[in-house]
Amino acid sequence: MSSSNFIYDAVTPEKRTRCIAYYNTINSIAMFAGAATGGFIARYLPPIFGQKLLSLFVLSGLLRLTVLPICSTIKEVRQVKHVSNMELFYGIMTARRPESIYGGR
Repeated sequence: MSSSNFIYDAVTPEKRTRCIAYYNTINSIAMFAGAATGGFIARYLPPIFGQKLLSLFVLSGLLRLTVLPICSTIKEVRQVKHVSNMELFYGIMTARRPESIYGGR
């Protein structure tokens, strides 16, 4: 959902449909490739606590950690107001909408 929102913010309306189609295509190919690769290498992994599937989950988690440095390079494309953690918590936990979070809407 956050990826879709980022596309809506970053892309002009004329190119939005094409970019969403590209995103969905690349995402689907990546999901298929990940599942196929996991299914293929699962038989060759050493078992953890007697389970090869558990070792596949550990490997998957470790590989996902390698992507974190890339995620820190993604920047917001529009100007947004900084909101502190307490303001965000207060805004989520109460029915009242504090003006400092929502900009007086």
